[in-house]
Amino acid sequence: MKRIWIAILLISLAIGLCVYEQYEVKEFCDTMESLAQSEDLSGIKDYWRKHNDKIYIFSSHDMLDEIAQCVEMLPDEKNSDTKNALNELRAFVKSYYENQKLSPSNIF
Repeated sequence: MKRIWIAILLISLAIGLCVYEQYEVKEFCDTMESLAQSEDLSGIKDYWRKHNDKIYIFSSHDMLDEIAQCVEMLPDEKNSDTKNALNELRAFVKSYYENQKLSPSNIF
C-alpha cells in the first residue's frame, strides 16, 4: 500500500510540473508577443535577460537559441530594420509556443 502512495505522489508531481511548464511557456510567449507588438526594444531585451534562464529549463535549446539571437540582434534605437527584426522575433516566439504547447504529438 505504501508503494501506491509513493507512485501517486510522483505522478501528481509530474503532472504538476507539466502544468507549471505550460503556464510559464504561455506567459513568456504572450509577454514577448505584446512587447514586440508595442515595439518596446529595451523591454524585450530586459525581459529576455530576466527570464531566459528559467525558460531554458523547460525547453530544448535549439529554438531558444534562435530567439536569443533575434533579441541580441535587435537595435538599441528604432530604425528602418526594427519592424523586420520584430516580425522575425514574433515568428520565432510563435513557432516556439506551437512546439511547446500540450498536444498529443508532444506527449506520445
